[in-house]
Amino acid sequence: MATFPEEDLHILVEGYSDDQGADPGVSVFETDRGPAKHTIKNMYTMTPVTFTIEFRTNKALNDFIAWYRTTIGKIGWFTWKDPRINYGVRTVRFKEGKIGAATPVEGSFNTSRMSVTLEYLG
Repeated sequence: MATFPEEDLHILVEGYSDDQGADPGVSVFETDRGPAKHTIKNMYTMTPVTFTIEFRTNKALNDFIAWYRTTIGKIGWFTWKDPRINYGVRTVRFKEGKIGAATPVEGSFNTSRMSVTLEYLG
């Protein structure tokens, strides 16, 4: 299985979001009287994780894009060290196969940033 590249890039903790309640996997049925009934629809649901990657070199950005297009084919699963769980490893993929736009920092692509959303079954 592919591994998220780590060379010359950094995951920014500012803006990191792990939305545990995005899809609770619960069905709600309204009743004529009393509170609505809740049932578990899915034990496991896709959990999105959103963060920004900072690329420390232009080569790191280009290598990441090449890895995204060829190694995982945009939609493949890969392992990633999640900073929220002390860099424990999760098996993830890019949500809907999408990555964000690369934006330069300080007017050049020597340092650039990209927002991404991963998802894992949890």
